[in-house]
Amino acid sequence: MSSAPDVPAPPRPLVAIDPQTMPWLLAGAVVLYLFLRPPQAVPQPQPLPPPSPVVPYQPVPPTDPVARVLAGYPAEANELAEFFAAGAELVASTSVPSTGALRDAYSQAGRSAFAGWQGRFPGLAQAIDEQLKSTLGLDDKPLDAASRDAASRAFSALAGRLREVR
Repeated sequence: MSSAPDVPAPPRPLVAIDPQTMPWLLAGAVVLYLFLRPPQAVPQPQPLPPPSPVVPYQPVPPTDPVARVLAGYPAEANELAEFFAAGAELVASTSVPSTGALRDAYSQAGRSAFAGWQGRFPGLAQAIDEQLKSTLGLDDKPLDAASRDAASRAFSALAGRLREVR
């Protein structure tokens, strides 16, 4: 008899798994892993930067010398603006014959209309004189149509700048 070498039989599986249950077993293993895995560090949100400081509104000081003296006094600036607006109408009329008469008229009218302002706004009279000196000059000259128009525009411009004072 010839003897064939003994070939070991294939090992028997410990558990017989049906091919239809394999997906369920894999799904169960994934679920178990998700529940039993070690906790992972959760990134913490960065703290918010501190709020920027609030800068209070500070108005820009006017560049006009007269308006700069009256900055912070809008009621008084409007009152003076009305005075110079009326002065512009007076200059436009032919009732004022010369620059000297105009200078005297607005000086006297200003002293009487704003007598209560004496010493309250230092430098105001000088600032007004400087502004009008450039247009009217220092000499007493007769007002012709061109100089009357220039003086009227100077008074109106000064009134307009004063209306903008806050």
